[in-house]
Amino acid sequence: MYPATAYAVALVGGGLILAEGLAVVAEAFSSTPWVSRVLPGANRFPFALGAVGVVLGLAILATASRLKSHPASSRMSGVLIIGISLVSVPFGGGFFLGLLIAVIGGILAATWNPRVVPQPAYGHPAYGLPLDQPVATTQWGPPAAPPFRLGSARRVCSTCGSLNRATSPTCEMCGASRS
Repeated sequence: MYPATAYAVALVGGGLILAEGLAVVAEAFSSTPWVSRVLPGANRFPFALGAVGVVLGLAILATASRLKSHPASSRMSGVLIIGISLVSVPFGGGFFLGLLIAVIGGILAATWNPRVVPQPAYGHPAYGLPLDQPVATTQWGPPAAPPFRLGSARRVCSTCGSLNRATSPTCEMCGASRS
């Protein structure tokens, strides 16, 4: 079990941030050569912005994949997704939509609480069964008599074969008279 909604939303947000970073890098490479001759280093700045956007998008994707592989650390992963997506604002933030979607995914991951399935107690009819398997009897209670202490006298009931205290006048299981 993992935070599936937070995982999917964070993947979409990280993908948009990555896509914008790749678009900026592609635009920096496709600039005409005369711009570089007139303004030396003009293509480096957009390339650097796009490269940082690519790195931040990949970081969000890696942190979102951690939600699936390590769901116990979803709170920390959610905080990281929020932080990385906020850092991506100066670098475009994934057309701003990627920023919003990644922040929502981070919030969903940080607030995710797994469903707790109660384990059956020892002595319950479902003890030892798989958790998804239904149990035929749902009513159960404590034993009819307290357990025997070591060294206490016992008698076997002739009707049902259960062990009883030597001092009890009737069987504790079936109620048959012991005289």
